[in-house]
Amino acid sequence: MANNQFGFIMTKPTTTDAYGNTVSFNVPNGIVGIATNSAGKWATGGNLVAKKSLIGGEYVECSVTYSHTGGPQSQGWYFWYGYNGSGTYISLGYDPTGHNIRLDLSYRSSWGVWKTKMYDSTSGITKGWYTISGPSAWKIASSWIMFEAGDNSICITYSPLSSGITFNNMWYFDINGNQIWFTPSASSSINNNPPTCSSCISRNTSTPKVSYSGC
Repeated sequence: MANNQFGFIMTKPTTTDAYGNTVSFNVPNGIVGIATNSAGKWATGGNLVAKKSLIGGEYVECSVTYSHTGGPQSQGWYFWYGYNGSGTYISLGYDPTGHNIRLDLSYRSSWGVWKTKMYDSTSGITKGWYTISGPSAWKIASSWIMFEAGDNSICITYSPLSSGITFNNMWYFDINGNQIWFTPSASSSINNNPPTCSSCISRNTSTPKVSYSGC
């Protein structure tokens, strides 16, 4: 995960140990523009993180990522997944802007490893299940849903995000892949703001939604 992250720490079930999580969102129009104008030449259309601890410690993550020329990959859209910040890029081969994307992270006893999947319900395209190298078995202590961009301290870089990213259908799963019923809510927000953007990125914790407020 990079320095510029805007999103939420989600509550987790209290009655059953969680070993998987999932969330859906529509990829907004502004991601390509944000990536193009960022210092790192990349931006994500939505991230899902499963953490071993509330803050700090091990984590597995996946995202829909756009890399511009000069970015981490050849120009184009990717499904990215990894462990503790190091990961793998899988080319999508198409533009998912406006599509409804579901991201999944899961450890199952029958697998013995963590795996991840991306499902585009708009086009019917699935990427995964892919094995995430590195992590051992552990229950999820916290889930993060967020937007992320290549390090940049210029607030106007994020102006294409004005339409916002809305996250929905947040669920957890047990070690056998069975859905755990709970009432999802954003217990707190995470915000690693660039120096000049402290008031430009707004977060609605009830939706939850991340958007650019126009500074």
